Amino acid sequence: MPKLDINQIINELDMDTYNEICQSITKIDRSNMDMELSRHASHYSYYSAMQDLCKKHLDDKNLELTMYMAQTRKERTEEGRSLAKKPTAKDLDDYVLSQPEYGRIGREVNELTLKYNMLKSLVQSLGQKKDLLVQLSANMRAEKNIYS
Repeated sequence: MPKLDINQIINELDMDTYNEICQSITKIDRSNMDMELSRHASHYSYYSAMQDLCKKHLDDKNLELTMYMAQTRKERTEEGRSLAKKPTAKDLDDYVLSQPEYGRIGREVNELTLKYNMLKSLVQSLGQKKDLLVQLSANMRAEKNIYS
């Protein structure tokens, strides 16, 4: 299991890291099934916690985006009070969406969404590994009974 800080793994997660982690955690050593079975719960817990932490980061960033949008709309509405024509909801939306800060935060939301989905896939693969470990273990017990 990685010794890196969970936040560091989330921050540095890319496709290469994802592939490396995926290969590592889905590998099954059939010669040491007892170890595989005993370690599985801690691996599942570790990556599930990482997924949950990433979800929190994503939720926080979505909240930041929502607050930015509300604040920017409010400021634009106040600026528009001095104009002859009051800005419409569409005008306000267009203004918010055209701001560079909106684009920056939006891209961060997209990046965190990708990382969250990657971690979700890792956790799902661990669920599939559990099913495989259970089946392989049952098969090994059945084989022992045949030869004893």
